Amino acid sequence: MSLEIWKQNKRIRPVASTSQDVRNQLEAARHDLEQAEAPDLSSAWRLSIAYEAARKFAIAALAAAGYRVTAGAGHHYYALQSLRYTIGMDPRIVRLLDAFREKRNDITYDHFAPPGEKEAAEMLALAKDLGEKVTDWLKQEHPEIAAS
Repeated sequence: MSLEIWKQNKRIRPVASTSQDVRNQLEAARHDLEQAEAPDLSSAWRLSIAYEAARKFAIAALAAAGYRVTAGAGHHYYALQSLRYTIGMDPRIVRLLDAFREKRNDITYDHFAPPGEKEAAEMLALAKDLGEKVTDWLKQEHPEIAAS
């Protein structure tokens, strides 16, 4: 698979994202990280907010690469999976992020089975690490975006 195949299969579409579009997505992700660290949050909220931060970091990287996930079923899945092709994320980490996507879906849509604090903390740590990786990648590959 590749982004080009995803484009042909209409999973993603080309976009002309501006540097400001990408920076806005990064800012939203960082805001989510701050919110996920607020004291007295339930583990379910902490995990969900940290997951949203990770998803926004993935969307920022994809936008910097010139693409956007198409709307519809699977758009969160493809946003996370795109990290393999944008920033070269280790597939094992992408699988772990996808497991948290499924956990977040269970919490949000299917049935409320609250995660433990350990799971929430793990998702938060993954999101922070992803933010650093996306930021480093942008500095290397898209310095015009990272400069600000």
